[in-house]
Amino acid sequence: RFRTDDKAFITHEWLRSEEEAAIDLPIELSSAAVKWWLTELKKLGIVSIQNTASQEHPDEMRQAIESCSIGAIMAVPAVINGVMEGLICFETKNERMWLPLELEEATHIVEGYSRSVERRIEDREQIAQEFHLRRSEERYRMLTAHSPVILFGIDSDGVFTLSEGLGLESMGAGAGEVVGKSVYQVYRNYPDVLEQVNAALSGEQSHGLTHIGDKCFEVWFTPVSDDDGAMVGLSGVAIDITRRNKLEQQQSIMMSELDHRVKNNIAAVMSLVGLSKPGAKSIDDFVKTLDGRLHALAVAHSTLAKSLWSGAWMRDVLQLTLQPYMSGTVERMRFEGPDVELPGMLARPMCMIIHELATNAVKYGSLSTANGTVLITMSHDTTKNSLGISWQEFDGPAVPSVITPGTGTSLLEGLVDHEMDGVISLEYKVDGLVCQITVPLEDKT
Repeated sequence: RFRTDDKAFITHEWLRSEEEAAIDLPIELSSAAVKWWLTELKKLGIVSIQNTASQEHPDEMRQAIESCSIGAIMAVPAVINGVMEGLICFETKNERMWLPLELEEATHIVEGYSRSVERRIEDREQIAQEFHLRRSEERYRMLTAHSPVILFGIDSDGVFTLSEGLGLESMGAGAGEVVGKSVYQVYRNYPDVLEQVNAALSGEQSHGLTHIGDKCFEVWFTPVSDDDGAMVGLSGVAIDITRRNKLEQQQSIMMSELDHRVKNNIAAVMSLVGLSKPGAKSIDDFVKTLDGRLHALAVAHSTLAKSLWSGAWMRDVLQLTLQPYMSGTVERMRFEGPDVELPGMLARPMCMIIHELATNAVKYGSLSTANGTVLITMSHDTTKNSLGISWQEFDGPAVPSVITPGTGTSLLEGLVDHEMDGVISLEYKVDGLVCQITVPLEDKT
């Protein structure tokens, strides 16, 4: 048996007497013997030697012939699938002439052996092909049975030849349901689908998103041609990406909202800086005022972050914003009325409003005295869908006869009137300030 690495081995031996059989097969031939056999077989086709003693051989080969007492040799090449894979050698102990009939019979034997080997190779290849085909079919079934995909085929006339896949369920269709139907009829109301089909049937590969009803599919169209290059149809894959598409849309909306809110917050900070400066008596006073207002802005952000910026409950806004003023054993602040949820865009200005009212109460109102208190009452007008806030101070210092509106008042009015589209009234009674606020609850973002 010849190998591709220029080596050769005696692999089988057939003898009349088993006692004469060689041991330890396979036996490797010398490189000189391999070269001699290949040269002679390619030159003569069949090597026929009547008397080995009169024939010149490589030393290793001559020694092997003498040790085995071989007198005559006839060797026929074994050609398998067009390649000389080895030879079958007929030997006798005595010299002799090989008859044409013997040469013909030996050739038939070797050719039969070669055909037998070729059939075994074909059988193995067929078994391997069938195995790989079964594996491919199993993978195909796994893909179509457990993945949200649709596999389809369309011939050159636009008629479905294949329609499989779990993704068909999302369209309310079954496997093979559209086979035999025209794609131009099935998707007559979806021009974008037909445009991609026409592009593929004209030889252009296409890929895109297609919306069918409330579902979104990512689709690939691939032209299919025969061996001569003629277009015979197209194959396609569609994946249901409805959920992913919705998440991407939500992400886009969230990024737009984030951009909008960042710009609003920057504008709010700039406005707070501008409003805090005129009423400040010193740099320390300015820093303290600005710090308090920025803290209120931070509280609004923390409250909104807990609800993923969808909104905030009014009682949470009050408790977080007024926490610095609620320490001690005396209940200085009381909340009454139903809790109401604020839309996201109203939470920030509401925190600022509550902070300004509390700061004013600490500086000039009821929280500047030992016994002063504040009552905050919430109400919800379901008919108009509006929120009412009443801030009422008790037991504060005497109210001056003349009140000069400051920057805090301007900030309150600006927040309620412009940012919240609401109404605010400030009334300074004997016991202290009474502030009434009404704002609509519609989220106008």
